[in-house]
Amino acid sequence: MKTLELERKAINLKDFKHRPALESDFDTLIRESCVVTEKGRIRIVYLDLDWDTRDLVAALGRIKYATGKRMHGIVSTSRIFGYKPRLEIRQDYCNSASMNREHPRETELVLEYGRRVAQEYRAALPELYAAHESAV
Repeated sequence: MKTLELERKAINLKDFKHRPALESDFDTLIRESCVVTEKGRIRIVYLDLDWDTRDLVAALGRIKYATGKRMHGIVSTSRIFGYKPRLEIRQDYCNSASMNREHPRETELVLEYGRRVAQEYRAALPELYAAHESAV
């Protein structure tokens, strides 16, 4: 697998606030499986998986998403699946996300693809996977 060495650039973080990412923000667009390192340490693993994901795409299309404006007007469309964290003031405990009840088949399919991605990650970088699994 190809390895790309990351070269940090001096940036002004204020230049990136309150706006979405732009094509001018990067020099290299990754189009194939590779490992991205910084000073020899793995930072990113990009796996181009040759899977038929039509069932996943169709399932994601059936889910109802919430759209709202984040701070400073950036529009965000999202949905929580799995479990949501506690909210200290209103709900001081973790809870199953509403998507689990409203879209159980779609939730299971998303989780199944997550398990498949984990298997690919383990096969590509077993030592790093083991370290992350141990940390979890």
